[in-house]
Amino acid sequence: MECDGVPSGLESLIMSAGDTKYCIVGALRQLMRHDARFVWVNLSSCDGGCRAQILARQEGVIAAEYAEDEAQLYAVLESDSIPQYVWPAASSLQRWIVAHRQIFAGKTVLELGCGTGVVGFSVAHYAKLVVLTDCSAVSLAMTLESLARNGLNNCRVAALSWGREDQMAHIKAVCHVDAFDVVVGSDIFYFRSALRSGLAAARSAFAPTNSRDAFLLCGSVARSERMEADLNELPSQEGFELAEFVAEEPFHLYCWKLASR
Repeated sequence: MECDGVPSGLESLIMSAGDTKYCIVGALRQLMRHDARFVWVNLSSCDGGCRAQILARQEGVIAAEYAEDEAQLYAVLESDSIPQYVWPAASSLQRWIVAHRQIFAGKTVLELGCGTGVVGFSVAHYAKLVVLTDCSAVSLAMTLESLARNGLNNCRVAALSWGREDQMAHIKAVCHVDAFDVVVGSDIFYFRSALRSGLAAARSAFAPTNSRDAFLLCGSVARSERMEADLNELPSQEGFELAEFVAEEPFHLYCWKLASR
């Protein structure tokens, strides 16, 4: 598969995902560098300083006029806007990660639905390896820009659609990981079907060792009673047990481990 404007290197785990929709990732990166709607946002560290910057879209800023040959790219940005913003749960989870950074020491971490990468890049300052994944070309373009800016050698960015076991296997092979120690996600479970798929992806990440020390960390701002009920009930049906729960309304943090057989 050949795609214009997408170099090798940082993008290798994206272009090897076997989906032509990622051919525009390189072009999206170039466009975002000159689009005033996208700005660099500081991520705070344990001492209150800035440890990294992530690229995210500002609210209320209108796009400038664009060339005719950029119309398709702008249409993609408008149709796939959700991963472009820093959502409340991500900021809350990022602060929790900084406060509990010791639990990530020496761990291999997979982020599901990374969006802007707030969570993954925060964990990267404490973990052995972090792989930020998403199925959105827009998210992947933003995250690659942030990775290039911060120069974190223990980070990789990869395309992952939940349920694609071939993509998960490829990520593990390229990153030399038999099984991930930790899976993280923030504001990624909006619907019951997505929750089931995300839990299955986490189980796949933990396989084949299925360590009892492995854990799935999920930050959420519930937007309905049904969604909150699903987060409380469905994991146990999918082979997980709740190890820890933190409520700082409206933010909820769930830490699930694989249930004993």
